[in-house]
Amino acid sequence: MRTYLLSTVLFLFSTFSFAQSPITVQGQVVDATTQELLTGANVYPLSDWQRGTSTDSEGTFTLEAAIGDTLMVTFIGYEAQLVPATEGELSVKLTANVQNMEAVTVEASSLVAEEFSIKKIEQLEIYMNPNAKADPLLAVNSLPAATTLDESASVSLRGSSPAQTGIFLNDVPIYDAVRFAQLNGIGTFSIFNTALIKQLQVFPSNPPLEFGNTSAGLISLQTIDQIPERASVDAAISPANVGIYASLPTSSASAVSLFSNYQPSGILQTMNSSALQDLKYFHTLDFGAHYFHQLNEKTSLKVFNYAVSEGYRFASRHPSGDDTFRQQKWRNFTTANLRTQYEHSLLTLNGGFSISDMNFSVGNLDIDTQNQDMYFSANYTRFWDAWTLKTGFTYDDRQANFAGQTPVFDYARAAHHPVDSFEAHIQVRVPEGYVYSKYQPSQRWTFGLGLRKNVPINDQPNYLSYQFNTHYQLAKYQTLTFSAGRYHQQVIPQEESAASFYRSDQLSLDYQYQRKGKTLSLAVFYKDTQADRVMEQTYGAEAATDIRWSPKLRMQLSYTYLNATVQEGETTVSSPYDLNYFVRGSFTYQISPQWSLSSMFIHRQGTFFQPATDRFWNPNLEVYAPTYAPANQALRLPDYNVIDLSISRVWPLSEKLSAVAFGNINNVLNHRNVRRINYNQDYSQTFNELFAQRTFYAGVILQWQ
Repeated sequence: MRTYLLSTVLFLFSTFSFAQSPITVQGQVVDATTQELLTGANVYPLSDWQRGTSTDSEGTFTLEAAIGDTLMVTFIGYEAQLVPATEGELSVKLTANVQNMEAVTVEASSLVAEEFSIKKIEQLEIYMNPNAKADPLLAVNSLPAATTLDESASVSLRGSSPAQTGIFLNDVPIYDAVRFAQLNGIGTFSIFNTALIKQLQVFPSNPPLEFGNTSAGLISLQTIDQIPERASVDAAISPANVGIYASLPTSSASAVSLFSNYQPSGILQTMNSSALQDLKYFHTLDFGAHYFHQLNEKTSLKVFNYAVSEGYRFASRHPSGDDTFRQQKWRNFTTANLRTQYEHSLLTLNGGFSISDMNFSVGNLDIDTQNQDMYFSANYTRFWDAWTLKTGFTYDDRQANFAGQTPVFDYARAAHHPVDSFEAHIQVRVPEGYVYSKYQPSQRWTFGLGLRKNVPINDQPNYLSYQFNTHYQLAKYQTLTFSAGRYHQQVIPQEESAASFYRSDQLSLDYQYQRKGKTLSLAVFYKDTQADRVMEQTYGAEAATDIRWSPKLRMQLSYTYLNATVQEGETTVSSPYDLNYFVRGSFTYQISPQWSLSSMFIHRQGTFFQPATDRFWNPNLEVYAPTYAPANQALRLPDYNVIDLSISRVWPLSEKLSAVAFGNINNVLNHRNVRRINYNQDYSQTFNELFAQRTFYAGVILQWQ
């Protein structure tokens, strides 16, 4: 499901009293091969399956069972195991389930630079993160490295524009990865269905050069590559969403997953009429299909297709006249991945194709855009005992057609005011070759070195990207990661003032201490980015902690500091990401095996705006034209503060059917967070346009297995 598919995490909790005296059983569940802790494994006594529980983030569980009872331990993708219920500590090792394959090849990760990622997020972590609302990109936005300044799934990492963040699905770049997206990329949720996501890795600085055409952070998502033992169906019903997700094996070596969601606005608007008074209407209808086929013991194929149609309308206010902003959009994209693994090498072929059509209008602004993106990469990886070498070629072809009309004067935006008509075609072709090498001389040290060179065509810049990484195991629970490099990116500008080419020099140093139930991370970083003729310079620091105080209570807290400036010519001003403080945190409390309560908060400094200092009357247009303060005299908006609250309850209805009910209150204290300053008709008075006010949401999810 798109938003609230929590049933794979909160699965079959319930308690009843035993007929005989119970004993307390404690234990830990791990992968038998890798010793990886298995979070969310199901554990229940055979005498009464409703007394089950699931493992926490450390793979541990505690439950009561009858003397002489037997426990069933299950986890998706692993063979179930029966263990006797005894007092004391149990160690349960589950074996990965591989269906009907005569030989099993140990799969190597296609991502060579994975040791240099700052955060790896598994599917269950997305579901369990109260900030994520079960959305992969919102999960990234809850990290300390995320510096997103709006309430959207567009991800800013360490003070860089979301346009610089590379997002790759199965090694294919995905542009415009948000729903309800406007031209500037602002959107509510991502287009990714978490039920399909195996894991994602986040590189907030220094994106690995085995990926191309990205100049700031990078998010790599991988879909599932397992064949389920049996079919399962999930259904979600809520005020703004009716959806279904089904996963089933199609043969002993293949599986397909299908999902669809319909999202109307009527009920949600009625529930939150005052908070959503500017929202006139929205709708979304989407469909996705994911196919995985293990062709033989060495070769596998993944194909994913996604289509969405969406539209919305909301009130837009401007001193020259109020109107309704309207947007309609549809898009379809397909990714395909062929992977062949040999004894000491790996060959991958990746392809993607995306088309979209969008219209948006307000006042005298009316623009149509059609986009077409094509991508192909061929990659070869060779493994030695201590060395790994990856090389390949990528080709990224992006085309955009723009047509419509824009205001001649920015201050005259009513429907009757003068306009300029335009029509444009922009194409960006980025052929690149790369080589990336990783050397691990010992268990403590890992080094990485990458080069990526473009083939300049159509008078494009000629550049060479390079990077160096090192990962050091300071002690058993401590790691240090250092990265440095120069990166380049060619993009299609989405606004007149937007950049089309980025060059970024970056340094970052990340420290992490991780022990049972406790994580501490610290980071310092520097970025020097040239975006066409504009120079951006950012110094920053992060501190974060994640503590599990008890099996029931978990707390996360982070602080980010950014010193960010923008220089154009001789003028240097503060960047929108110049923030002395950006604090976020969350608390999760497991009230009982059935009830879970979560709260999250954000407190950050307000961004800058240029106030209107004077105005004059234009008699020809019959509107006032404002004069704004210079950029170096910009003022700050008030601090942004928000607290959200969510609660969920699980009902196991039978051995194969469970239900999860959930409720959310966003912006519990109804804080009036200012999005921007607006003016009345003659610019003599100001009023605040706000971010989302207090809203209520609830729903239920059913899961059949």
